[in-house]
Amino acid sequence: MYLENYGKVIHKSLEKSGYSIKNVDFLLTNQVKKSLSKSILESLNLRDDQTFISLPEYGHLGAVDTIFGLAKTLESNKIKPGNLVVLASSAAGFSWAALTVKY
Repeated sequence: MYLENYGKVIHKSLEKSGYSIKNVDFLLTNQVKKSLSKSILESLNLRDDQTFISLPEYGHLGAVDTIFGLAKTLESNKIKPGNLVVLASSAAGFSWAALTVKY
């Protein structure tokens, strides 16, 4: 269910923004177990270097995971002007959302 719903909200956000998954430079999600994170990337044909994993160092921060990932990737200059970034999140109650941002 997680994998399917992440895909749905990511594709819908991209579609509403006039982009496709081929345009994505970075995908930032909740910090989830490694196997789920890997499955999300694989299902979207994205690579490990197109995300930020903070779970080993910082743990799961809840709703802040995606914003924290965005801050850390900006801080390390991984996101450049013109990059397309998708922030996708899930929450208790089984709700999902995604936001597409062009830098």
